[in-house]
Amino acid sequence: MRSQRHYLVLTAITLLVLVIAFLARNYVRETIAPWVLYIFWSSYVFLASIPQILIWAGFMGILLVIAVYSLRSQRPDKRHGVVVEEIQYRGRVEEIALLLRHFQDSHYFRHRMLRLLGGITLQTLGHGERLPVAEAQQMVTTGRLKHLSPEVRQYLDQGWEQYGNQIHFLQQEELPAWLQYLKKLIQRDKKVDWYDPTFEQLVAFLEEELEVRRDN
Repeated sequence: MRSQRHYLVLTAITLLVLVIAFLARNYVRETIAPWVLYIFWSSYVFLASIPQILIWAGFMGILLVIAVYSLRSQRPDKRHGVVVEEIQYRGRVEEIALLLRHFQDSHYFRHRMLRLLGGITLQTLGHGERLPVAEAQQMVTTGRLKHLSPEVRQYLDQGWEQYGNQIHFLQQEELPAWLQYLKKLIQRDKKVDWYDPTFEQLVAFLEEELEVRRDN
């Protein structure tokens, strides 16, 4: 039904255009056509009088302006240059430093850190116990991993409750570098507002787990 309406509308428009063209054919031929031809002829004469080198120079100038504008549009916004640069160029380890620096700003950064630590914990404990990640998460949340202290388990539970389905995982070979960098930051920044003893305890526990595994 809708397609039939479309055909009827198109047919009506076509007939209307044909009728208008038939009625205005003399006006178009005697009034509009001469002006159009005159404009085309004048443009041709004007362009023919300009040296070709100037035309090519203008064309290349336009291309140069477009290229410069395109490059400038891809640069970071100067008003937010620092933030954009950190987000664009930081690596995985530097991301932890960014989260730690903003711990005191809001709970958002604390929860992001919990997500990262949750992924590290699952990978560390799961690999040590030869468990799949899902089973390791279940063992952590149910308290079946006895070598996790109650403080550490409670600390991680804060992350499971809100971000249990969004845990960040890393490559196994990256874990030592992450934990070593975290430990250095904690030792350096113990006097700042975000410092949490349980956070340090968790990092030390995971680093010890990795050290024991490498020694074995």
